[in-house]
Amino acid sequence: MRLGLAFFSFLVSVLTLAVTMPAAALTLDFHRETTVGGPRVTVGDVADCLDGELICQALLDREVARAPAPGGLMRLAAVEVGKTVRRLLPQEIELELTGAANIDIRRVGRQITADDILTRIDEYLRDQAARFPEAEIRFTPTERPLPFMLPEGEISWEIIPASPGLLGSSRIAVLLKVDGKVRKNLSIPGKLEVFAPVAVAKEALAKGDLLSPEQFSLEKRDLSGLDAPVTNLQTVAGLKLNRSLKAGEILTNRAAQTPPVVHRGELVKLVARQGAMLVTAQGVAQSDGALGQMIRVENSNSKKIVRGQVSGPGVVEVPL
Repeated sequence: MRLGLAFFSFLVSVLTLAVTMPAAALTLDFHRETTVGGPRVTVGDVADCLDGELICQALLDREVARAPAPGGLMRLAAVEVGKTVRRLLPQEIELELTGAANIDIRRVGRQITADDILTRIDEYLRDQAARFPEAEIRFTPTERPLPFMLPEGEISWEIIPASPGLLGSSRIAVLLKVDGKVRKNLSIPGKLEVFAPVAVAKEALAKGDLLSPEQFSLEKRDLSGLDAPVTNLQTVAGLKLNRSLKAGEILTNRAAQTPPVVHRGELVKLVARQGAMLVTAQGVAQSDGALGQMIRVENSNSKKIVRGQVSGPGVVEVPL
């Protein structure tokens, strides 16, 4: 609709000029080459308009062709431009074409290279390193991405790993916007490695062993594919192994647990508190329970099953 109104206004201005002016000649003097920044090629891009100042002003911004892709080159025949302009002019105005018979049109743009892309990925990974203390993060693409051109404008980047948690990502997406509009979307396959200090067994350990920090050393290993490895040796003190470990094997949080202080079938003290009031009873634990864990206990008097939190060896607190 806006284009139709603009064209109508242009015709009105030209017809008005035609009525108020004697028959005149309009000359378009074509350039041999020109450069454009956007998707349109106008009369003013390819030629100088002579002999009719007011009509020329109305013509200069008229589109005569679509520009090539950013960084691209096209050739436009002057006679084709003349045909477009002729259709816009009243018959009373003669049109003369001078200058180059063909115009080479290049569209400017910004080239994005493989180094640009990989540098942006490295910057993103350095920002993510705070999530993995003392970590070294590396991404090695399967192959270097090919260069491409973007239109002129403000470029913004968005880096998106395949896995939201970063670990395990086998590809990284790169989204490029120019002036807020998506212009390029890449998916780059590769190997993502996150090297960080983890707890490694100094010697073979058996299932059921109670652990101490002295049994482990911190060594940098690739976290990719590891399930929640232990990164702080002090946290292993007093833990119990769920399975055996070989010398040099990495300790994960799933491989160890806090040993129970209440065991299934043993008598425990049930404690209920409300303000200054303290009520106690005897019960039988229905499962093992570590400190702070919720377990089921059978009240020895009422035979009712209640749920409570293990607060110490042989003690379970229940709500009133």
